Amino acid sequence: MTPSLAVPAQRLVATAIFVAIVAAACGTTPTPTPPPAGSSPTPGPSVGPSGTLTVALSADAESMDPHRVYQKAGISIVEALFDTLIAIDRGDRSKFLPGLAESWTTAPEAIEFTLRSGVTFSNGEPFDADAARFSILRVMDVDPTTGAPIEDDALKLNSDYKRSYGAVTSVEAVNPLTLRINLGRWDAGLIPALATLPIIAPNHAATVGNEGLKTQPIGTGPYLLEEWIPDDHATLVLNPDQWERPRGAALVDRVVFRPIPDVTTRISELTTGGVQIAQDIPVDQAAAVEAGGATIVAFDDARHTEIWLTADKGGQLATSGNATPAQLQAIEALSKVEVRTALNMAVDRNAYVDALFKGFATPMTQGFVPGDIAYLPAIQPWPFDPDRARQMLTDAGYPDGFEAEIDVCTCDAAIADLITAVQADLARIGVRTTIREAEVGAFNGAWASGATNPMRASRLSFLDPNIYGQFWLKGGGLLSRFADPEMDRFVDEQAAQMDPARRLEVLHKVAALTHDLAPAIFLVGFQSVYGVARTGVSGWQPHILGHISVLDTRVGG
Repeated sequence: MTPSLAVPAQRLVATAIFVAIVAAACGTTPTPTPPPAGSSPTPGPSVGPSGTLTVALSADAESMDPHRVYQKAGISIVEALFDTLIAIDRGDRSKFLPGLAESWTTAPEAIEFTLRSGVTFSNGEPFDADAARFSILRVMDVDPTTGAPIEDDALKLNSDYKRSYGAVTSVEAVNPLTLRINLGRWDAGLIPALATLPIIAPNHAATVGNEGLKTQPIGTGPYLLEEWIPDDHATLVLNPDQWERPRGAALVDRVVFRPIPDVTTRISELTTGGVQIAQDIPVDQAAAVEAGGATIVAFDDARHTEIWLTADKGGQLATSGNATPAQLQAIEALSKVEVRTALNMAVDRNAYVDALFKGFATPMTQGFVPGDIAYLPAIQPWPFDPDRARQMLTDAGYPDGFEAEIDVCTCDAAIADLITAVQADLARIGVRTTIREAEVGAFNGAWASGATNPMRASRLSFLDPNIYGQFWLKGGGLLSRFADPEMDRFVDEQAAQMDPARRLEVLHKVAALTHDLAPAIFLVGFQSVYGVARTGVSGWQPHILGHISVLDTRVGG
């Protein structure tokens, strides 16, 4: 299997996302972006949906509550059940399309949306400004009745998405079809955040509560949840109340999502006709998939892998009294930039690209990869130099290296071989690591709380670098184990910029600091690889955000 089987990588014009935002800031109404070249146009009402599409996911959804779903597998299901105010062109993260909002204007002090009329939730509730306001305030942990923060921990949602709304001071339903989000400051990441915020039915949510929403989703999306048997399947049926979505049309009657974590089983189901689309095909299995009668589709969605390092003296783990001497030594070592740099020099990224990814990847030189608007091509890679890395550890006070544990999510089986290869490279400089696997809920919860091991392997992609900066790079960020005053200043400065050129300058400073301060062992950026049945399915395209969208896809024939 060679890289020539990959579809052409989708690259971004670095300033495109800023142009769209600044144009809106000047008081203009964004013009709907046409579908990407080669995509299927939204069909007219004479084209009827039919058939069943079956999709193999590499993991199950964490929940059916869309504000608590963070992994690509779960988002694949959520996207079919819910709509957002703004949609994202599946082939270009810089293009925003109308969704439940027909248009919007932005200014430093507010974003105002004109909402689509005549849309209802699947339980009959009307979609309006009050419903949109409810969903935004819900992820902010704000009471929609009083507009005050929810103080009772038992009532808080504690969604990971909350951090994206720090600039919002209030949300107003000006009238049924006008929504105004008032801002204390401009935040360049807010439009992208709203583009991924599912809108839920407020009366239903109030009735069933946070607990009920885990299994009873009600949205305006193209499909309804018929049945969810965790770890077995989620069956979705066509929503009879359809409208012409710029993001795509529902062309099948039924969609079955099957979580199949085992790669061998997932490929077998694809090649024997049990599923039509399969997520996360290892590149070393691509030839077998094609020989079995399916097609490999590789797509550059700016996904990357890293091992995050506890560089802030360990947080809760270090102060809990439960840390072992080895953990405390690792935490102390990782707080030193020379140690973190040594770890980045100890790993052979080029070998990983060749042996594990067969060319479907590129070595990382920083915290961003090609396709991220913050990526700075001028940054030079860390040299692969184990001898020098070991000397740097000795100079830092660790001549015998140290021990550390690496948390790995069972939902990230696609990077298991990569982390094992990194483990072997680190051992050569005396850093002895143990890989600890955890299911997605425990994996995310432990890291967010700080009660976790000193290293965490992650595979990530983001719609906008502000989300990455606020979550992972800024001190005190939800998933950050790193603190540096200069990094904090640049992360905040880029978010406040409405001038696209100036924001890009600041983002490049953030990129340079990720290299110089090395808060993670940055590994490789790689393409998402899917298997698609060669017959019986047509029109399917990968999504730039890495989840599987089932819109504009037909079965049969």
